[in-house]
Amino acid sequence: MTDTVRPTAQAMAFDACVQQAAAAGRALMVRLIETARHSMRLRAGATDVMSERNDLVEALRLLGQNEGMMAERYPLELMAAFSDAMRGAAGPKASAGPISFDQLELMDEDQVQERVEGARALQSAMMASEQELAEFNALICAAQGLKTVRADRNPLRPEVYVRTLQSLLRTLGVPVAVRLRWMQHFGPALGKELSRIYEKLTLDLRSKGIGAAAYVITPSRSAVGGRQVAEPTAGATPAAASPRLTVDQLRRLMAGELTPADSGKRAGDAQREGPKTDFLHTVPAAFEALEEMKQVDTAVNRIAKRQAVAGTTQTGSGDEREQLRRSATAVGQALGLEVVTLMIENLAHDDRLLAPVQDVVRQMELPLMRLALVDPRFFSDRKHPARALLEQMTQRSLAFRSSDDSGFEGFIGALRAEIMVLCTEPIQDASPFSAALGVLETTWESQEKHERERRDRAVQALLHAEQRSMLAETFAREFRAANANAPVPEEVVDFVAGPWAQVVAQARISDGNASVDPNGYLAVVDDLVWSIRDDLSRADLERLAGLIPSIVERLKAGLAAISYPDSRSAGFFNLLMELHQQALKPQRMFARRARALVRTTREQLEARFAAADADRMWLAPSEVKDSGFLDSQDALPDAVHFERTRPSVYPGDARSDQAVQQPYDSAIPVALNTWVELRQGAQWIRSRLTWVNPQGTLFVFTSADGVTLSMTRRVLDIRLAADAVRVLDRAVVDSALDAVANAALQNSLDLRL
Repeated sequence: MTDTVRPTAQAMAFDACVQQAAAAGRALMVRLIETARHSMRLRAGATDVMSERNDLVEALRLLGQNEGMMAERYPLELMAAFSDAMRGAAGPKASAGPISFDQLELMDEDQVQERVEGARALQSAMMASEQELAEFNALICAAQGLKTVRADRNPLRPEVYVRTLQSLLRTLGVPVAVRLRWMQHFGPALGKELSRIYEKLTLDLRSKGIGAAAYVITPSRSAVGGRQVAEPTAGATPAAASPRLTVDQLRRLMAGELTPADSGKRAGDAQREGPKTDFLHTVPAAFEALEEMKQVDTAVNRIAKRQAVAGTTQTGSGDEREQLRRSATAVGQALGLEVVTLMIENLAHDDRLLAPVQDVVRQMELPLMRLALVDPRFFSDRKHPARALLEQMTQRSLAFRSSDDSGFEGFIGALRAEIMVLCTEPIQDASPFSAALGVLETTWESQEKHERERRDRAVQALLHAEQRSMLAETFAREFRAANANAPVPEEVVDFVAGPWAQVVAQARISDGNASVDPNGYLAVVDDLVWSIRDDLSRADLERLAGLIPSIVERLKAGLAAISYPDSRSAGFFNLLMELHQQALKPQRMFARRARALVRTTREQLEARFAAADADRMWLAPSEVKDSGFLDSQDALPDAVHFERTRPSVYPGDARSDQAVQQPYDSAIPVALNTWVELRQGAQWIRSRLTWVNPQGTLFVFTSADGVTLSMTRRVLDIRLAADAVRVLDRAVVDSALDAVANAALQNSLDLRL
C-alpha cells in the first residue's frame, strides 16, 4: 500500500524558507569577502610589524584567488548543512558551538585554534543578530508545527552558517594560518549579514500567515556562542575556569605535553614535606604557562592573592587545598589541580545527585588533588581507577530518587566509608582508588546479582514471546493471503491473524517444530472458515450443526493454552455464535444477515492489519509478571494513543494530516545503561535500561531493587513523546568535564592562541 502525503501550508512555507536561505548564500559570501578584504587592507596599512603585514598580504592574495569558488559553492554547502540540521545531524567536523572534553585529546593545535576561531565567530554572529534571530526562531519553529520555541530546531541558526563556512574553507587547500586569519575577519561581518537575512525571512514567513511559536521561560544555562553547552544539570551553572585555563592548555595537558617526567617525584616530595613558607617557587612555572596566553598580569594578581592566603593560613589551621596548590612545581600539575577543582564543583552542583552524594563528591576533591600532582591526566583516561570510581559512584547514585528510597542508606554508607579512607592516606599512585573501587564493587555485586536474576527472567519471557510473535506473524500473513478475496468477516480475520496465530505459534514452539500442525490448531482454522462461509457451509447443514460445538471447544482450548484472557475473546465468541445461528436459519433470513456483514474495503483492511502488526507483541499473564511488560493498551492509561508518523523535518515530529505508517528508525532512542524515570500512574520509578534486543525493538528497564519493566519500541516511543519516560541526560562525570572544557573554550575567545 502506498501513501501520498500532501504538504501543509506550514510545511510549504518552511521548505520555501530553507530554499530561500540557501539561495542567498552566494550574495552572503560575496559581501563577507568584500568586508574581510577591506578589513584586512586597513589592518595591513596600520601595522608596523613586517611579518604581520606580509601575512595579511598573502591572505588577501589567496582570498582573491578563491573568492569565485567560495561564492559558487557556499549556497550548495549551506543547503546540504540545512538538510543535515533538519535530520538532527551535527554535520562533518563540527567546529562551532560546545566542545566535548573527550574530543580535546584527539585534536591537534591547529584544530584547537580552528575551534576557538569558530566559537569566536559564532559568538560575534549571535550578538549581532540576537534580536532578529529571536523573532525568526519563533516563526521557523511554528512553521515546523512546534508550539514552543526550540532554538536548536532552527536549521538556519548561526552555528550552521559558521560550521558550513569553516567546512568550505577547509576544502580550498589554503594554509591553516590563512583560514584562521580569514575567519577573524569573516566573523564580525557574518553577524550583520545574518541579521539582514533573518529579518527578510521573518517578513516572508509572516506574509504567508505563519504565527509565532511561544517562548518558554527556563532556567538559564551557560552558553558558548549562544548555544547551550554540555552542563551537569539544567539548573546549575558550571564553575568558571580560572583565567589561565584555556582550551589549548587543556588539550596540551591531556596530551601529556605539560607533564615533565619527574613531576610525580617532585610532587610526592612536596606532599611529604608539607607546606612551604612562601609561594615564590611557583612563579616561574606559572609564567611559563601564561606568557603564551598573554595573561601575565592576571597571573601575577592571582599568585599575589594565593600568597596572601598562604600567609594567613600558614599559622592557623592550614588549608590543605592551598598547600597542594603551592606544592605544584610543573605547569601540568597546576592545570591538573584546576581541572579537578572545576570538575568537583560542577559535580557538586549537579541536581541529578542527591545532597548526600554531592557531599561525598566534595570529600573526594582532596584525594583527587593529591592524585593530580602525580598523575595530572587521570581524568582523561576512562579506565583510570580514580575516574572509574567517580563515574561508578555518581552513575549508581542515579538509581535513587530520594534519600528515603530503599537501599540508599546502605549505598551512601559504603561510599562514605571508602572515601574517608581515601582522605586519610597518602596518594602516590592510583592504587588507593583501585582498592576503594574493588571494595565497593564487591558490595554492589550482591545487589547486581539479584538485579541480573530479575532481568534474566524478564529477558527470557520477552525472547520467548518475541519468537512466538514472529512465527505468529508468518502464519497471519499466510492466512490473510489465502483469504484475501474470501467472504470472511473482518472480525474473524482479526481473531485468526491475532490471538489464534499466537496459539499456533506456541504449539509449534512447544512441539519443537516436530510436526506441521501440533494439536490440530491449523485444522480448526479450516473448519472455522468453512463454518462461517455461506457459499460452503449451507450445502451441508447437518455437518455444520455437528461441527460447531467442536470448533468452539477447540478454539477455547487453544486460547487457554496461552492463558489468553476470556475477557479479550468474549466479543469474538459472541459474534461467532451469532454467525453460526444465522447460518443454521432459512436461506432468506441468512441473506439479510449476510448483507449486514459486507466486508470493508481492502485499503481499510490493510490499515487494520498494519495496526495489528504494530501491536503484535503479546505476552501471557505469567510472562507479563516476569517482565513487567507494558503493551500499547496500558502504556499510558490517561494519555491519548497515537500511531508513529512520518518525519517530515525532524524525526519524531507529527503533523495531523501527514500520518502514515513507517518503519521505526534504526537509532535506539535510549542508550543502554542509561538511567531514566518511568511514570507508572501517579508515581515515577527510577530505572536503568539493562537490555535491548539486537533488532532494537524490545527494551528491559531495571530499578535499584530489581523490579523490571519492559516494552516494545512503539510503546517506548509513545511514552517518550508523552513525557512519561524522562532520560536523565548523559553520564554525570562526562557532563562535568564537558563543562570544564567549554569554560576553557569561553576563556579562549578573548585570546589569540
